[in-house]
Amino acid sequence: MHKIDFHTFYNQFYISSDYGDKALVNIEWSEEAYENRIGAYENMIVVYPESYGHIKGELLFLDNKNEEINFNSYDHIAEGALNVDSGHLQILDCPNSSVEMSFIVSPGIYRVRIYFSNMQGYDSDEEEHDDRCRIEIWPSLELGCKVLKKFPRKF
Repeated sequence: MHKIDFHTFYNQFYISSDYGDKALVNIEWSEEAYENRIGAYENMIVVYPESYGHIKGELLFLDNKNEEINFNSYDHIAEGALNVDSGHLQILDCPNSSVEMSFIVSPGIYRVRIYFSNMQGYDSDEEEHDDRCRIEIWPSLELGCKVLKKFPRKF
């Protein structure tokens, strides 16, 4: 398990296999991805947490999909596919795309599931809050994004 603790902005950060080089050039903001808190692009996933700035949590690499989800422990759960053809996986901040974490993995397609917790009761423009994210990554050929549990955005 790897501890997540870094600062980003604009309620987003990136999980990428090429430092965001391909996706960040062509990325278009999507209200659907923002509401679902996940967007998948070429070699990159955009994660849209509740926190505007401070991201805290944990990241785990798994051999297989976690089939035992305690839905009561999380406010929102979403997952998507990530092509890691380079064998390098990075967590990048926004807007600078600075590498916050970096890992060597086997090249291939991975599934990324993000669990969000402690999202209740605060404004998503606040930089500090006690919300958390847990990220699980495992090899999988499943494509696309899906929401397993939804926490509504406040607009």
